[in-house]
Amino acid sequence: MLLTVSALFLHRQHQDGQVPDAQGQGEVPEFIKTYVTWGAGPRASQYLVLGAKARAVLHGRYYVSCEDIRAVAPAVLRHRIITNFNAEAEGIKPDDIVRRLADLIPRDPNEEKVAK
Repeated sequence: MLLTVSALFLHRQHQDGQVPDAQGQGEVPEFIKTYVTWGAGPRASQYLVLGAKARAVLHGRYYVSCEDIRAVAPAVLRHRIITNFNAEAEGIKPDDIVRRLADLIPRDPNEEKVAK
């Protein structure tokens, strides 16, 4: 998820859509290029992690899972994303964009076992 938040952040700075990942490669998802005018800043990543840590502790865990990130992402990111005319015309809200970003995070099969 942090890479997807980074994609939103770097979309602000690189309108060509090229976002380097850990290996120096990567690209902003097409729906971000299509619907986002202004993305999340670097503090979004910090508060995403902080919120996920708090959620993990509230659930009795000392570690953060991807599910914690998915759970706090809408609250952390919704007000940090400014959509463009295309999104407005199609009725796409920042929460829809955050949900699609969260869906890009690979699911850990072990998380389901731990949650049960």
